Amino acid sequence: MKRFAVPVVVIASLLFVVAAVFAAPPERAVTEFDYVELLHDCGDFQVDTNIVFTQEVKAFKNRDGEVIRITEHLNGYEKVYRADDPENYVVGYTSDIQTFTYDPVSGQETSAKFTGSPYNITLPGYGNVYHIAGPFIVDDDGVKEVGLFVVNFEALCAYFES
Repeated sequence: MKRFAVPVVVIASLLFVVAAVFAAPPERAVTEFDYVELLHDCGDFQVDTNIVFTQEVKAFKNRDGEVIRITEHLNGYEKVYRADDPENYVVGYTSDIQTFTYDPVSGQETSAKFTGSPYNITLPGYGNVYHIAGPFIVDDDGVKEVGLFVVNFEALCAYFES
């Protein structure tokens, strides 16, 4: 029996390696983004952020062509400024990887994982006022915040008030 089991295991292992070698590579797309959005309303004024980044998306499919995983790598920067004074800004850098898994039968997202630092705004005299760094995992149970999460909009408003 051992003589039969060992070759079967070896052949099965080789088939997995061959299947992986001949598997279709992920579909890849790269997109550039440059947009402005409200970061925080400070009452008498608003603080906006101009976000500029490159997004590389890879879609992985199973043998039947159904998407089973998507990864996104975002890399760029954001300018944070008082909306009525866009020339007076600070810059924060971002690098983030997002991985989404899908049920191949239903096509529904089953989980999402975020790693990296999608937001990192540091202000002179105030330190980090908006810094999110992962990993963060989102699934049916909700968000599991296992990373760094610093949001100090009071300091952000104080900085741009002067």
